[in-house]
Formats: sequence, C-alpha cells, structure tokens
Amino acid sequence: MNKNKISLIIVLTFFVSITSVFAQASKSDVKTANKLFNKEFYRDALPYLERMTAAEPENYDFMYKKAVSYLNTYKKIEALKLLTIVGQNEPQVDKHFQFWLGRADHLDYEFEEAIEHFLLYEETLGKKDTRRKEVEKYIQHCRNSIEIMKDPKHFQILNVGNMINSEYSEHSPIISGDGNRMIFTSRRKDVKGIKEAPDGEYFEDIFVSEKDNNGNWQTPKSISSYLNTTGHEASIQLIDNETKLLLYKFTRGGDFYISELKDGDWTPPYRIDDINTSDFESDAHITPDGNTMILSSDNWSRDGNLDLFITTKDENGKWKPKTRIDELCSKEDEDSPYLSKDGKTLYFSSRGFNTMGGYDIFKSDWNEAEKKWGNPINLGHPINSPDNDIYYYQESNGKIAYMSSFRLDSYGEKDIYKIIPIPHVFVKGKVLDSETKQPIENVLLSFTKIGDSLTAGADSSKLEDDYSVSILSATEYMVAMTRNGDTLSKERLTIALADEEGTIIKKDFFIVMPVDSTLPTTPEGEERPLFTFKDIYYPFDQFNLTPESIKELDNIAKIMLAYPDPEFRISVNGHTDSKGSNTYNITLSKKRAKAAYNYLVQKGVPDSRLEMRHFGESEPIADNEKNGSDNPEGRAKNRRTEFKLIEIK
Repeated sequence: MNKNKISLIIVLTFFVSITSVFAQASKSDVKTANKLFNKEFYRDALPYLERMTAAEPENYDFMYKKAVSYLNTYKKIEALKLLTIVGQNEPQVDKHFQFWLGRADHLDYEFEEAIEHFLLYEETLGKKDTRRKEVEKYIQHCRNSIEIMKDPKHFQILNVGNMINSEYSEHSPIISGDGNRMIFTSRRKDVKGIKEAPDGEYFEDIFVSEKDNNGNWQTPKSISSYLNTTGHEASIQLIDNETKLLLYKFTRGGDFYISELKDGDWTPPYRIDDINTSDFESDAHITPDGNTMILSSDNWSRDGNLDLFITTKDENGKWKPKTRIDELCSKEDEDSPYLSKDGKTLYFSSRGFNTMGGYDIFKSDWNEAEKKWGNPINLGHPINSPDNDIYYYQESNGKIAYMSSFRLDSYGEKDIYKIIPIPHVFVKGKVLDSETKQPIENVLLSFTKIGDSLTAGADSSKLEDDYSVSILSATEYMVAMTRNGDTLSKERLTIALADEEGTIIKKDFFIVMPVDSTLPTTPEGEERPLFTFKDIYYPFDQFNLTPESIKELDNIAKIMLAYPDPEFRISVNGHTDSKGSNTYNITLSKKRAKAAYNYLVQKGVPDSRLEMRHFGESEPIADNEKNGSDNPEGRAKNRRTEFKLIEIK
C-alpha cells in the first residue's frame, strides 16, 4: 500500500471518528441536563438540551425535555410544536407527556384539545394519586376559559416593548403621576444579585425607565445601589406624593420596606416592623392618605396560601392587627392588591374563583350598605389569559392600566403590558352609486367583526339621510350591503383606536350598480350549478394554510357569495395521514378543518352555511403504506381538507 493511500485512510478514519462524536450528545451534557431538569431548573437545563437536540435531532427524549423546559420559561409556543412532533413519533416518551401536551394546548387557547389530553393523563393516575387534584384544576381552568372567551371585553393589550421587557421576567410596574416614569422589577442578567436563586433564575432587582421627548421608554437603569442587593427586591408602590417607595425584600420569608427619595437618590430602606411577620408578605397597596393598607400574606391565612388582609393605623400612627378579607379569599392564592383612587374598587389577582389559568385579575366593588366587598368579578379576556396575569396598576387618569403577563408576543417570560380601553365610535355616511355618485336608498348595512359573530346594523332608508352605526374602534369589520335580500357589495373596514367614546367617523360606501339597479338572478326553474371543490393539502404535522390553499379557499368563498341560497351549504372536513396516535390525529384534523372554516368566515361566508367535521386518519384516499413500507406520496394526499356539499334531506 503506497503512502498516499495510507494517508487517505487515516484522514477518512479521523473524519468518521469526528462525525460519530458530533452525531451523539456528550455524556456530560446529558448528565447535567437531566440533573437540572429533574430539579426543575429549566432555564439552566436549556443550553445543554439545545446542544443535545442539535447532536441528536431525532432523540425524542431530548426533544421532550427541551419542550417542557421551553414551556416553563420563555418559548412556550415553540414548546407546543416540539411536543406535537414528539407525539407524532414517540407519545410514550414519558408518563407525563399527555399532561404537558395539555398544558401547551391550554396556553395556546386550544381548550377542548387540552381537556382531552388532561383526561387521557388522568386515566394513567391511580385513584389516590395526589396529581389528580392538579389535573382536575387545569380541566376546570379550560372550562372557565371557554365560558370567558364567549364574552370578550373591549380592551387592547399592548406589549410595552423590548426596551422594558427582556427574555427574563418583568413585573410589578409603577407609573409616575405624569406617566413619564416606570419603576418595575426584573430578573434580567444585569441584576446585582448573583444567579441561582432557589428556582435557578437570577434574583429580582428594581429598575427605572424614563420616556424621551417622543414618548418612548429609554434604557432602564438600576433604581439605586441602596435598594438593589444580592437578594430579591421588588417594586410595589409610590406613596406620599411619590417621595417614598414601598418595596418588597426577601428577608424573613418576605417583608415590606420603605425607601425615601432624598437629594435625587433613594435612601437605604427600612422595614415596616408592625406589618411584617416571620411568614411571607408578598404585595400591598396603601391608600393616598397613608392610613389604610391592603396586603397579601400567608400569615394566619385560611388555607396556607396567600390571602388578602386589611389594616389601618391607630392614633399613634402604628398599624393595627390585620383582618382577613374573607369574601375575597379563595382556597388558592390571592395577591397583588390595587385600590382605585376613590377607594371603591379593589383590583387583585387570584389563582382561585373562575380563573382562566394561573393568576387572573379580578375586581370587587365596595358595598357601603353591607360594609363589605362585593363578589369578585373576573376582568375577562383579553385582560386575562390562560397564563399568569398579575400586578395590575393604573395610570393617574384611571383609564390606562398596566399588568404583568405572558402572551404570544412576549419577549420572554412575564412581560409588562399596557391595557387600553377600546371606545365605541359612530360611523356615519352615505351609500352611493359609484358611477352617478347618487345615494342608493333602502340599503341595509351589516358590520360584522372579522373572526367573530358580533354584528351591528344600519340602513339608508331615505335618500337625504346618512346611515349611522355604533361600533368598536380598533377593530376590523366585514361590511355587507344588501337590498331586498340581495347582496349588493361587501367591503372590509378597519377602524383605528379612537381616543374618546362616541367619536364620529365619516365613511361613504360606493357600489357598482347594474344598469337596471337589480342583481341578476337565476331564471325561474333553473337549478344552481352543481359545484365540486378541490381539496387543500398540508405539510406533515402542519395545519397552517399554504398560498395554494388560500387560492382555492378564495375561489370557494367567491362562488358561495355569488349564490347566496341558504340551502347551498358545504361541510369542511379535516383529515390526516396515519402517522401518530389516533387521538393526536383527531386533534390535528380538527385544527386543519378549523383553519379553513375560519378563513371562509373571514371572507364573508355566513357560518350558517358551513359545517366543520374532523376524521383524523380514518378516511384515507390513498395508501399510507405500500408493500409494508412508508408511502410518502399517499400520506401527502391524505393530509387534506375536503369541501363537500351538504345534501338537503
């Protein structure tokens, strides 16, 4: 053997050796990741799991643990995608798999699917397993969510942006009276405290940000070296005309402190000794006169959880013993009290009552006659979500509020969000012939919120009158214009967020009218054409609509709107291939049918003319396998949504 061949063999052997090393996760990474994962230090485990899944992309145990870690940190939506892949390929990867898939679906607003996964998980638990109670709680959260989502409230929820928010947790916003300064708490990397708090995260520090001349938040800074230490510190409230800061420090289980603003800096904080106990004092709110405090504590609580208490000052300025507010305390935690300026409405967060999941924000009105707080009212969606919604805080005007929450657009874990009420506006104008510019009388206008069943109506019954309708701003509508039962035109209308309730918006609609000013109709006795529609298809394990699918859906919508016969109805049927479990495929086929169904409704097809069905893998039109082997072509044909005419019986 010559020297060149020997050298080549050595190089190839070295290359194969290196390739095999990189194709397998290191034992050190696996050992460390498992140790951190089992301790629930999910963020610390992620760098190791990222390397492990990169080295072994089809190791579903690694993928599962990364998904669970994402779900408990800052990539919760990505977690659902990974869990979906695991479920398609190795649903027996872990005995808790169905639980985590249920949690992911719950956070993704797929409440029915989440309940299915929780029920499957519950079947694996013994009758005396303590986890049954937790699963039942999550099932109830999903059911609460389904009911709450039926009655959405009129608010716009805006992330305050990545100048304030990071990939770590931000919470407890305090807004100055002029609205130009925000004090908040963060667990970001540049805190003073070292990493590895008991939960594996960074300790909390207090930060402050000012608005620039354009109203944008500037880079946050540590509020003061006197306040931030190597432990937990959290912002609570500005008091005494913003000359003092009420804050939390993790001492003796968690205590309240006060710092004073002197010479442009905050003084070292002092403990409120007549309030704090050896137990956990979490959050509080002091009335403007400084004489009443509502606080959250687990000291003397009813169930060992955080409860709400009230205390007032005596004649010597000392805080009296605390009294639990029984009517506002559930069997779960209550936290984050905030009292309106007039003292008549108390906002707080609770894990109990009819929460959508985690903490929800509630309000209670003071009943002067009975000298007690009224029943807690869930602030509803979109203020509340399936994740934690907490630390509600209003601007001085009482209109705009802030909170901490995890949302689909979060930069990390909990972010700070702005809560803006959405006012109603009056839209007024005329319906005009696009050619003659003359008013068209007796036109009925229907304003239907896109993606919703909410509809408002108006009409132009007289030539000289404008139509007028009261609708929500910050909303997109489909406006249908009909006369004598015939559809003249449809148009999308986007209404921007209005500043005030009752703002008047001028909008004229122009319609292309036939020469005889009537819509063409099918000649009497002539039947509507018999339409057949093409199936639409999906990539493996996906339910999002492709450009080709949208083109076909647009065609279907066009035909159905051209023939408004209410008996012309179609069934939207979702299907999958045979990969994955039957339960999973039923859910996936439902999502595929739902995506197509929702698109047709958004294009103006009345939902009364559509039905939605899902069949999983039960009705293939091609072989998923051929000669005992996988058949990709056949599976691709089975990943479809069909559109079939509904026969009148």
